[in-house]
Amino acid sequence: MPIAATQASLISDMQDALPKTLDVLHAGMAAGLHIGAQLCVYHEGQIIADYVLGESRPGVLMQHDTLVPWLSAGKPLTAVALAWLWERKLLKLDDAVSRYLPEFAANGKADITLRHCLTHTAGLRMAISAWTRQTFDEAVATVCAAPLEAGPDGTKWIPGQQAGYHVASTWFILGKIIEVISTHPLEKFLAEQIFKPLGMTDVFISCDAERCQALGDRWAIMHDTSSAEPKPMSWTNPDILATPRPASGALGPANQLARFYQQMSEPGLPGTPHTVLNPATRAALTARHRVGMIDATFKCKVDWGLGFICESSHYGQPAVPYQFGTTTDGRGASPRAFGHGGNQSSVGMYDPEHKLAIGLVFNGMPGDARHDKRLRETLKAVYEDVLA
Repeated sequence: MPIAATQASLISDMQDALPKTLDVLHAGMAAGLHIGAQLCVYHEGQIIADYVLGESRPGVLMQHDTLVPWLSAGKPLTAVALAWLWERKLLKLDDAVSRYLPEFAANGKADITLRHCLTHTAGLRMAISAWTRQTFDEAVATVCAAPLEAGPDGTKWIPGQQAGYHVASTWFILGKIIEVISTHPLEKFLAEQIFKPLGMTDVFISCDAERCQALGDRWAIMHDTSSAEPKPMSWTNPDILATPRPASGALGPANQLARFYQQMSEPGLPGTPHTVLNPATRAALTARHRVGMIDATFKCKVDWGLGFICESSHYGQPAVPYQFGTTTDGRGASPRAFGHGGNQSSVGMYDPEHKLAIGLVFNGMPGDARHDKRLRETLKAVYEDVLA
């Protein structure tokens, strides 16, 4: 399908708001990096762009309400749900995980806390695959039985003193703790206490065959675009998507990802949707709780809030992953920016200094290096368009 024709039929009447950004998105499609994309941008509390490009799957146009996989960009949803319980004094961040899941203490894990899980300092990176075929409870049991991993120097991992991004393991645990405290299934709790109040009614962390069928063409299939011919990713089977996955299973429109970040903004900003946390809690989640530590997974320094990545480009490392559009002329992300990316595909973020919330999802995973370049170029363009 010609890109120009797709744009004419799909882009909103805000299409002139971010001209450089659209050029970058077009160029990525022309280069085969993605078969489609969604981008929503709030500035100073108002939506200034809500773009859809290309296809959700071959032959099906991307729409504003198409549900696209967010992958790890959905991790902060569970962090906010946990904070909802913390705000109501139903848990403490420095509680041991074993207080809620006694079986988790096995194999040297008794000292791991909720804070360690949220800051990726627990030492359980390889305990389970993000796309395990186990049920949610089976996955929790697997992580509970897993041993503490060795530290980067080969000695015992010391929770809180060493860091390494956890792709999935501790997020199953955090999700289960939410279930234990709330007495509701995780997905029901998220839907009722987080998504519904925020107007995010098209966001889910699982998609079984019945839901996929009901969504029809509104369900986007993520594609491997690392070779010439786009191919559906192997985990897009509903049998796998049916398991609630707080680390990787979120899917929804990019405009609802942007809405999630807009509600993390400062109080009183015009256009900000209903929020589910008070200002002090939101500030605590996005403050730097892990500072200056080498991440054993990413092999560089990345600062972390409670479930959120903090802008870390000040360390001068060109390979820092999941950053938010920093530019050499100072017109990029401020040091206060925070958010989270999804593997080779997506990012959600908020920049308090520039009052900028962004939800961006590419329907195409072209490999780490090409995605990193694509993401940096797109976010740089957003900042240049907005701050011009």
